[in-house]
Amino acid sequence: MNFDRYRLQAGLESILGCGDVAQWSGFKTAFINHQLTPQDIQLLSEAANFDAADTYYKGLLTLSDAIGAIGSGFQSWAVIKLYYSVFYFLRCYIYSHNKGIVKNNGIFLLDFVQGAGPVKYDKGRRNGVDVKGDHKTVIKIMVDLFGGADFFQSNQIDGKLTYDWMMDMREVVNYRERVFHEPNCEYFDARALDNSRIGGLIAEYCTDENKIHCFQEDHALLALPCNLAIEVKNKMSAILEEHPLSESQIGVLKSISKGYANNYLEYLFDQRAQI
Repeated sequence: MNFDRYRLQAGLESILGCGDVAQWSGFKTAFINHQLTPQDIQLLSEAANFDAADTYYKGLLTLSDAIGAIGSGFQSWAVIKLYYSVFYFLRCYIYSHNKGIVKNNGIFLLDFVQGAGPVKYDKGRRNGVDVKGDHKTVIKIMVDLFGGADFFQSNQIDGKLTYDWMMDMREVVNYRERVFHEPNCEYFDARALDNSRIGGLIAEYCTDENKIHCFQEDHALLALPCNLAIEVKNKMSAILEEHPLSESQIGVLKSISKGYANNYLEYLFDQRAQI
């Protein structure tokens, strides 16, 4: 199957002489032992920046789609989408710190520093659970590298790290609960399921300087990804010379939110000079 692969992954394979992704596992030793040269860093960091912009769009598209669904009264599947938006934004957060994620029979973090090599992260246990797969590994990277600097790790929800709580909610709705709860409101402030009020609620989340809603169970599912989207946008401004989204992409995002969050979307997308 042909598909658009991450530029960083393809770039590293090319550097190591792998012309066929099906043969990549055979380059494991060369991959582990490779130390980045200045030429590697120039190629790979640029590739990672483009990957970050693409991943940012995935996160915003997923978030906007969830907002449109919630405002129309469909909350259950939106919970799953909101978690995935957070997952995409966390990848962008990592990329915005001059690092990237690559794979070769495991998930590795690559720091774009001369002489650095890949560091395996999908290993060991965290909170009594094996660290494996993209989702748990990305959260582990966030905790290990940015725990003291990441505002969204400064407090907890129901005794859990915000990102762990979001992932748990995804699993509760998708796998553990026997039924979706529409038309009842189970996961959000009731205003979220009212298409005349959800825009104001999101504006409230995004303009609160203390971001307290990101740590409250009735609000965090929506408040956290909205605020994380803004935080990532600000961090990406340091690595991108132009807006990461095209005009057509922005149009898609505004259309699928169905106008329920236009003020928020305009705030996020239209400040061209700040990103």
